[in-house]
Amino acid sequence: MTIQRVKRCALFGSISFLLLFLCSPVSVFAEEHPFGISVAFRYAPLIGDEESGFKWSDLYDNGTGGSVELSYRTNPAVAILGGISYDKFAGTDITLCCPVISGKFNDQKPLTFYLGAKFFLLQMEGPKTNSADPYLRLDLGMTRFDKTEFEGVTLGDAVTKFGWDVGAGVDVPLSPVVGFFVELKYQDYGKPDNAGETLRAIPISVGVRYSP
Repeated sequence: MTIQRVKRCALFGSISFLLLFLCSPVSVFAEEHPFGISVAFRYAPLIGDEESGFKWSDLYDNGTGGSVELSYRTNPAVAILGGISYDKFAGTDITLCCPVISGKFNDQKPLTFYLGAKFFLLQMEGPKTNSADPYLRLDLGMTRFDKTEFEGVTLGDAVTKFGWDVGAGVDVPLSPVVGFFVELKYQDYGKPDNAGETLRAIPISVGVRYSP
């Protein structure tokens, strides 16, 4: 099975899982603080190939950035959310052939707007202090890419592309209104203009949640 088929099956399964949960009957959530806002720091190691013979990690350093999310926990098992993430992938020195040209691409700074959902595995009736609340998540959105340049020569225009991610995390409430979380995701940002494949990374996020 090709990587592309595996990705399509994973995306189809994740979307089906999301629809199943969101279309199921919604119970009244006993938690007094269903709304939440979170901020997180992201470290995003690059994976996969840009094209045959070049990995994304050959062209750019691993990314650093952050995210901001608003969420609403509709019932003990599900929270819907919307957010913005930003990552900076700094260009690295590389030699191209042929002819032989040395230099680096401009930094790429994808900005992603997304909607998604978290599926809490323990389905707890609201946060409990020092009780870990593990979850799975799925997000769908749009990523804005900068134009692509190599040593000042424009190779691709700025574009906006469809992107998605799946992942898992754990939320640890510290009080009824404050908690921290750690996440690991597989993120497909979409394809920058004239790139051979989509930009992919494994973002690791550490953040703080506030539920007023």
